[in-house]
Amino acid sequence: MSRAGEYEITCSSQGPSRYAIGHPEGHVTFAGGVVLAVLLSIPGIAVGTAIVLVTAVRRHGHRKRLLADRSRSYHFSHQ
Repeated sequence: MSRAGEYEITCSSQGPSRYAIGHPEGHVTFAGGVVLAVLLSIPGIAVGTAIVLVTAVRRHGHRKRLLADRSRSYHFSHQ
């Protein structure tokens, strides 16, 4: 149907049936959108994971340096 308007639709079948109104390519378009959304989210997840890992490694290293400095200054002040 290429024109807007009111239509009467009648469906009949000998057995259990399912009917749908819409464009048949709608499912393909929806599936393509889902695949595209998943593919576009992968780089974001990868970048976020890299940021978390780099931050964790740097914080750990900095903490170790601070603790080493603290223990050195403690030993020097108590001699």
